[in-house]
Amino acid sequence: MTNDVGKTFLSLKDAILLMAHRTTDTYEAERQHLSEEERKKAEMIAQEQLVEELCQDNIHATALFSVNKKKPMKSNWKTQQYLKPRSERIIIPNDDWKREHILKSTYWDMWMRIPDKQYSKIYVSVDDFKQLTNMSLLGARGQYGNRFLYKLVDPECEELTSTDMQYLPPYIILMFEAISEFQIDKNNQPLHETLVEWFETQEVDGKKVSNNEAKKLASFVRVPSAQKGGNRPWKA
Repeated sequence: MTNDVGKTFLSLKDAILLMAHRTTDTYEAERQHLSEEERKKAEMIAQEQLVEELCQDNIHATALFSVNKKKPMKSNWKTQQYLKPRSERIIIPNDDWKREHILKSTYWDMWMRIPDKQYSKIYVSVDDFKQLTNMSLLGARGQYGNRFLYKLVDPECEELTSTDMQYLPPYIILMFEAISEFQIDKNNQPLHETLVEWFETQEVDGKKVSNNEAKKLASFVRVPSAQKGGNRPWKA
């Protein structure tokens, strides 16, 4: 995964992948899921969430756009092709996200078509995206792609079966929050002391996490090799 934090804008496609899987590497995303259907479900949930936020004007997207249609003209706007977009990038009005539209993905890009124009090379603000993902446990869901975490974010999710875990203890939820906060994965292992300090600022059931609890939680969110002294310093 590339370091997208330093960018001003993030492609909409990468934003969906990051929200769904915590990575823009499609091969890594595939390894996180039990099936192709599950991976697509995670991306669909992320896409729906992002579009809803764009409709509500909570986040903003820019794009190139075209209003010049290719010939022959089609009676169905959904199949109408457009000429090369204009060079200037504009903010997509949130009203356009509310209109009937089709949103498609290419290998590197995403485009959106509405009845009278087409947007391409769609990007969202990194600051907006970071704020959105910090507001929920979407990052935790994406990190693991577990079906029972869909329930945590989307209570109406119908993907759960009797074999899926439908209860998460508060300390488990807190660990997922830490994983999302520090972007922990097998290659990014924050220092134990850094995690302990963070856990000690948190509360569970209205009570501050004790130092002893914080130490245990900090150990549990790191890989065993890091607990044996092989930790990699985490850089802000």
